[in-house]
Amino acid sequence: GGSPAPLLELDELALEIGQVDLAAQKLTIGNIALRNCKLEAVRDAQGKIALLEALRMHPALAPPTPHAAAKDQPSWQYAVEKIELAGFQMLVKDLSTRPAAEVTLEEMNGGIAGFSQNRKAPVPVHLAFHVKQGGSFTAQGTLLAAAPSSVDLKLKLANVALAPAQPYLSGVANLQLASGTLSTEGRLRYRDHALQYDGGLSVRDLLLNEAGTKNRFLAWQSLATKDLSVTQKRLDIGELKLDGVGAKLIILADKSTNLQHVLVSGKTRTAAAQVVAAPSDSANKQAPAKAAPFKVNIDRIRAQNGEVDFADLSLVLPFGTRIHQIHGSFNGINSLPGALAQLELDGTVDDYGLARAVGQIDLFHPTELTDIRVVFRNVEMTHLTPYSSTFAGYKITSGKLSLDLEYKIKARQLLGENKIIMDQLTLGERVEGPNIKHLPLRLAVALLKDADGKIDLGLPVSGSLDDPQFSYGQIIWKAITNIIVKIVTSPFRALGALFGVGGDK
Repeated sequence: GGSPAPLLELDELALEIGQVDLAAQKLTIGNIALRNCKLEAVRDAQGKIALLEALRMHPALAPPTPHAAAKDQPSWQYAVEKIELAGFQMLVKDLSTRPAAEVTLEEMNGGIAGFSQNRKAPVPVHLAFHVKQGGSFTAQGTLLAAAPSSVDLKLKLANVALAPAQPYLSGVANLQLASGTLSTEGRLRYRDHALQYDGGLSVRDLLLNEAGTKNRFLAWQSLATKDLSVTQKRLDIGELKLDGVGAKLIILADKSTNLQHVLVSGKTRTAAAQVVAAPSDSANKQAPAKAAPFKVNIDRIRAQNGEVDFADLSLVLPFGTRIHQIHGSFNGINSLPGALAQLELDGTVDDYGLARAVGQIDLFHPTELTDIRVVFRNVEMTHLTPYSSTFAGYKITSGKLSLDLEYKIKARQLLGENKIIMDQLTLGERVEGPNIKHLPLRLAVALLKDADGKIDLGLPVSGSLDDPQFSYGQIIWKAITNIIVKIVTSPFRALGALFGVGGDK
């Protein structure tokens, strides 16, 4: 293409010729060695790789089609004992991303043994290299060129740094890949146009920060399995162990969440809009048949030593809490429609509170079927002062909270049965501020407490997920407000009815 940049630089090409027999049309070569080579494989913005384009045969140089008579003539026989690669360095670069993705493969050594015109004989191969950005790769096995061609290799990828994948991540999320390594060891097979890999996989020391900051969004110490099988049609994992996961969920002052800011990318929206706006090449062309969906099956995900930080900055007084020592499992994860995963998780809330979630959920279609019970015990209510201040106008001095929450969703319809128990709730000073709705909370608490100082409330909630105004939080607080107003006014309605006058005021 006229580019001055070299595609390949080779220090040495060594050829050992064993024997040439012109009469018998037979060629034997002992060893071919290529040493200290530098090459580039650069993918441009249009998806073309210059190295591959250069290796394409020019039409003018293509051999003529053999005549029928020529086909009967004997062909040359050849055999190469060994082809060796030593000291290779390869730059792999993708210019279709912004910024460009780049990785350098160093100390690349490999070879092929027993290469000949006999395409039915398996050819032993091996390859090894280091990744400049971190990590190493080895492969050893056989290739078969004859139809049906096949590949059978044992692979090992050790501690390969994930940082070079940052440009691909930036295209879909506003996240910075601060650290992480990928390792896998297994067997790769290709036969009859079918590809399959069986082995183990681990991603360790992953840290994803919000772009432009050092604020952790997601991290874990280890995500690993020893039982992985993947083909072009499905992924199967026996047990997947997740250790030391840490996540953060924040409701910002404008009531948006950090999750929204991470996943909604302006570049992605623009690209999607361009795709939607692009005219069809042929409006009458029949749409291609949809490929069968990729299937996923995971027998179990086992989690331990997890933590989730939660903060709500939209309140009059900002709120934050931490659920830690999370452990438990998801069992029976499957992408088939209607397949339900069993959930069981336990954790600690702040210092002394307990949290537990059990139930079942269709993880791939959670709005179609979810049935989960979430239980909180011994939660310190003083930490909830930001909510009581914002929604009811009072601080909380003391008290313990226990919750039994049921989340049931079927066909995008929510039905929740929630039980709230407050033990020894004591209110503090009144909070003033704009948009604070002062409920008669002191009177409600006094009326609701039993002889033991406990308040026991049932709180049913329901709604449609297709309602544009739907918000689980709004439904909860509206229901609580209705309960408080009803509790406070009920005795006075009774008194008013007794004396024949209105008692609401």
